[in-house]
Amino acid sequence: MSGSREMGRYRTITRLLLAAAAIVLLAAVAIGAAGIDDHRIVHFDFEDESVTDDVVPDGSGDGNHGEVVAADHDARDAVDDTDGTMAFADGGHHLEVPLDRSLGGDFTVTVDVRASHHGYFAGIVTSEEWWVVVRDDRYGFYTPETGIAAADGTADGSWRQVTAVHRDGTFELYLDGEFVDERDVGAVGPTETIYVGQRPDGYHLDGDVGSVAVYDRAATSGEVRALHAGSSRLPGFAFTDEFRYASALATVLLAVGAAGVEARRRGAGEPGTDALRADGGGNG
Repeated sequence: MSGSREMGRYRTITRLLLAAAAIVLLAAVAIGAAGIDDHRIVHFDFEDESVTDDVVPDGSGDGNHGEVVAADHDARDAVDDTDGTMAFADGGHHLEVPLDRSLGGDFTVTVDVRASHHGYFAGIVTSEEWWVVVRDDRYGFYTPETGIAAADGTADGSWRQVTAVHRDGTFELYLDGEFVDERDVGAVGPTETIYVGQRPDGYHLDGDVGSVAVYDRAATSGEVRALHAGSSRLPGFAFTDEFRYASALATVLLAVGAAGVEARRRGAGEPGTDALRADGGGNG
């Protein structure tokens, strides 16, 4: 009976550990699912049929719509509804996005882009204060004075996701969710207008742009991985640091519970062991 009671206690402890592990994982999922998306202030995906020759609607809910500027053709003809992209070309149109409220301090920009060699700093998503650009065959994140770039050959005509993060005076560049480099650039002034498809002073992009999103805070490396997870079979929260830490903790809790139950089960299956030890080994 004593062994049965002990087993019952360990089963109860195991159930409690399982419940604790589930709570930890659910909390991590909730944190990862909300995260950076609550701070999105601009979102263009070019799949909406409401895109016109004059306006690209903002899907963030903040009303920061893109105004089509300087088009020498129908901008609507540059939209491919099948894959949600807009084509840009030198001398063609670009988007200007006057922000409802200025973007100051930390921020994150992420853009899906397909481009190749440019002989100048061609604007992908930019402002007066910062540029996400392609130069030669490399994507980069710059102020007008300094910045960082990915490796040669990264702008090779295939689709890439470029993520630029400004955090406490430091620029961070990610490519397809993976960290590339960082550089201290000092203070960056407030952004009043965002440009898509060129720099404020011209220098058009010759390429295609998919989803564009701007956030009013700096994303963590885990959140950057989650942003890139749209092309993954796993949900975005599975790439967050919170979920990874919670998974490790849940694994430890389950291992402790399983080890305790197994140890008690083995002990309960050998009722004569203590008596044999007390007799100095039994029949010897």
